[in-house]
Amino acid sequence: MAPSLAGTVSTMRRVLSERFGIESPNLSESSEISSLGLDSLGFFEYTFELEEALQLKFSDLPRDFATVGDLIGFVHGEVLRQRASAGPR
Repeated sequence: MAPSLAGTVSTMRRVLSERFGIESPNLSESSEISSLGLDSLGFFEYTFELEEALQLKFSDLPRDFATVGDLIGFVHGEVLRQRASAGPR
């Protein structure tokens, strides 16, 4: 069974809360990336934390995310791609 988008978003929220102290983060797809409350260094730290939490490796992180939805789409796409290439567990 493929990982759910809701599960990916839940993990993204949990990392923002636990690692960065951002409670009830707004992960609305139309929100700008800046709405996460992270500066550029914090954003890259966030992606490293997501790699660990989701057991992923981002080979090349795009720098042109305009909205939170862009980020969610990228992260969930990587979850699906990397789980599929890993085969059944």
